[in-house]
Amino acid sequence: MILVKILGLTSEELQTQLKAGKTLEQIANDKGMTLEQLKQKWLANVQAELDNQVSLINKIWFIPGAGNIKKILPAPFFSAYVQLLFGQIPVTIKG
Repeated sequence: MILVKILGLTSEELQTQLKAGKTLEQIANDKGMTLEQLKQKWLANVQAELDNQVSLINKIWFIPGAGNIKKILPAPFFSAYVQLLFGQIPVTIKG
């Protein structure tokens, strides 16, 4: 998980903090970064991974014009995912 790597936590540590009611902003602040800095690092990592996946797909199946990730991943889906991840869409974690 990219967030775990950026925050320097294990998956279990991140889950524990989120279940305890901490927000990603609070966890980021504890690690000395703002929520915006966390978002930018996360987006850079996700974009790099998506670019790698597109490159791999293009090597396996030739898809003309697939070099532009926006042609493969619809913007509304990506935008909603980012909003969900960073707490702009309320989510209840059960467990």
